[in-house]
Amino acid sequence: MARRAAGSAAIVAGMSLLAWTGYTYAASRGEGRVRGAITEVVARDIGHAEFITLRAEDGRELRFRVHPSIDWTPGHLREHMTFGQAVTVSYRQEGDALLAVRLDD
Repeated sequence: MARRAAGSAAIVAGMSLLAWTGYTYAASRGEGRVRGAITEVVARDIGHAEFITLRAEDGRELRFRVHPSIDWTPGHLREHMTFGQAVTVSYRQEGDALLAVRLDD
């Protein structure tokens, strides 16, 4: 029984260390997340947004360049904007600019 408890404790400690390492790695790279309402969408083409502006839950207005790998169409983003549906933006700081690397409902 003691052997099983020690094994479980080691697994929990390892998972905690892994989570902490991932968090500190993301923080050191200037990555973050913010939730809010889209207030502007600038399309690059029919299938991709170039920029979005987000009013964060804390009132800040943030403008993001949208990474080409994000597959939310400008139309879908405008639906969120029209209906006031919040989104979460995962982003990376690149100099003075913010790059959205993931969007979630």
